[in-house]
Amino acid sequence: MATSDPQPSATPAQGDPAIATGRDERTQEALARSRELRARSRQLLAQTQRAPPAAAAASRERYQTATGTGPRPGGQELAAAHERQAEAAKATRAHLAALAADLATTEDNVARIHDKLAAEDPGNAPRYRRIADEARHAAHRAREFQRTATDGATRDP
Repeated sequence: MATSDPQPSATPAQGDPAIATGRDERTQEALARSRELRARSRQLLAQTQRAPPAAAAASRERYQTATGTGPRPGGQELAAAHERQAEAAKATRAHLAALAADLATTEDNVARIHDKLAAEDPGNAPRYRRIADEARHAAHRAREFQRTATDGATRDP
């Protein structure tokens, strides 16, 4: 079944000059704002192009500092930075070794307490012994880590 397209009806603006005039005014206002913005954009571009080289260099330096893309430190600066990093790594390893020792001591205490609980409560003894064994195993791992951290701190890089 073929349908015929209806004829487009006249819009109110076509017949009403007041509406058409309002549109023209809004269009003119939009064009005027656009021209003002374009002129301001040209002014800003001209100011940027006239910027003195020192200002451009300072801006570039700030950008490179912020992004980490600036020039790399020279020999002495690089050696000093490596030395600071090595000292920080030694201090961190020593701190980790101390924490591992504290953890091992705590796990030993947990194992000791659960061994006592197993002796006092035969009904739950298997559970207490399992927890005590896990704590002893954790203490052993902490001491291994402590030795690893201590060995790394005494080695020369």
